[in-house]
Amino acid sequence: MLTPLIAVLLVLGVFPGVYLVYTSLTDLSLSDSASGSFVGFHNYLTLVTGSSVFGGALLKTLLFCVIALPIQFILGYIIAKFFMAAAKMKGIGLIRTVYMFPLMITPLSVGLFWNYLLNPRVGAVNGILNALHLPLQEGLSNSATAFPCIIGIYLWQWTPYVAMLLLAGLLSIPPELYESAAIDGAGMLQITKAIDLPMLKKVLGISAILSLVQIVQTFELVLATTNGGPGTSTMVSAYAVYRDAFKYFENGRACAEAVVLMVVTTVISQLLAKYVLKEEN
Repeated sequence: MLTPLIAVLLVLGVFPGVYLVYTSLTDLSLSDSASGSFVGFHNYLTLVTGSSVFGGALLKTLLFCVIALPIQFILGYIIAKFFMAAAKMKGIGLIRTVYMFPLMITPLSVGLFWNYLLNPRVGAVNGILNALHLPLQEGLSNSATAFPCIIGIYLWQWTPYVAMLLLAGLLSIPPELYESAAIDGAGMLQITKAIDLPMLKKVLGISAILSLVQIVQTFELVLATTNGGPGTSTMVSAYAVYRDAFKYFENGRACAEAVVLMVVTTVISQLLAKYVLKEEN
């Protein structure tokens, strides 16, 4: 009875993974019919020696995580506390539903939407700034501001997801703890440190793993806004793999990049999971 399921897993999971690793050890290129020879770890050495943009793209992705994750959790926690405090407010259910709208939009559509809003010439953002007599922004067209804009767009779309996870965790905390804290005269910071953070540790860990995977997979957003530019200022790892595979047709090197990305993501996720489970025990 398990045979059909095992067959599906082999065809859709195991075989592509094995073929990915094998292809990463070849010089396969769709632009060269004579390619496909076994070259060992040459593709991996290319990534290490710096002759590929993937190393910088991987560092850019890690920087993305370091910047975006703390902001995402701080904003998500503040929003979750607001929804928790306003649970009995009239219309809060509608507000919560509207707040989740960004999650219902595909990343490609979000990228196109914000690409228009941030357009230096016809974008609505500069239109508002101009009406207020404030300095105009260059947004996605400037290498100094493009990467922060990408992070901001990501936060706009995915912070509601973290906020709802944290809200579910907050609602599971026994009300008696808050009542005791109020009797003892604890302030908001004391409640956050003594009650919320310890009780939300597992939720925070799971949210961190899911957000990490989401950031590593960030591709459509960059494709719809900057194509990795200006220059390589927004060249994240997933887009670098796409560029080498489907623009330059260096499939062997792209597969090596995908393997490295998979290993790095797995190691970081496992370390986070181990920390969360250890603390939970």
